[in-house]
Amino acid sequence: MLDADLIYRALSETSRSGLDSFDVLDVVPSTNTWLMQQDTHERGRFRVVLAEHQTNGRGRQNKRWVSPPRAGISLSIAYTFNRNPGNLSCVTLAAGVGVANALQSFGLNTVKLKWPNDIYVGGAKLGGILTDAQTAPGSRITMILGVGINVDIGTVSNTDEYANIDYTITDLQSHVMQQLNRSKVAGTVIDQLISTVLRFEEEGLAPFRADWNKYDWLRSKQIDVTMPDCQLSGAADGIDSNGALRVMTEHGLRRVYTGSITVRGARETEA
Repeated sequence: MLDADLIYRALSETSRSGLDSFDVLDVVPSTNTWLMQQDTHERGRFRVVLAEHQTNGRGRQNKRWVSPPRAGISLSIAYTFNRNPGNLSCVTLAAGVGVANALQSFGLNTVKLKWPNDIYVGGAKLGGILTDAQTAPGSRITMILGVGINVDIGTVSNTDEYANIDYTITDLQSHVMQQLNRSKVAGTVIDQLISTVLRFEEEGLAPFRADWNKYDWLRSKQIDVTMPDCQLSGAADGIDSNGALRVMTEHGLRRVYTGSITVRGARETEA
């Protein structure tokens, strides 16, 4: 079971001082949805919720996020900006860096990020990030960051719950030597995300771009991209200053801001 006290003790003083609410729930349809249904808090304040199980977890493009009860981390963080960022969509990329840094602290030196929102180890998906946003009176923007991470799924990946997933999954415990405590992992991830959001609010994507490119799982892979108005193929070449995926095609450099990505030869079409 998640231990609220242990999670809270893993937070820095800065993170604790910025919290307006901190909830650990048993079952919810979606932690992002739950936070979106709460009253908007004042600017510069955080709200955090974790759940042992989500019955309707969401991923990007309304894809379903599947995680068995008490086998992973399902959390969401809401923050109302003091000043609205210029490129809010890039917060997902910055958050990815924060999560990767947190997981590295537990010995996961092979963690990678797949543009725009997936967390990978090797050729398998470890977790993902979903960003929602709300606009309140006074043009206040509240961002909700949802993070799902498989910590120790054991044999449950063979159950019917995973029958329709068309990509390979993995968990954190399979890739580290130490026995993990989900509460400690959750607290470390939350602490990193809070500091990431505060820095993003001040500096945007720029201070995270080098680390993102270091973690880039797609780099140099041959990919096919399906966008609303066209398709293209080429080699992935990192992200630009606006968070777009750079793709080197036979006709030159193209920038992708949204689309579905297929890695040639891989068993997945996430993105």
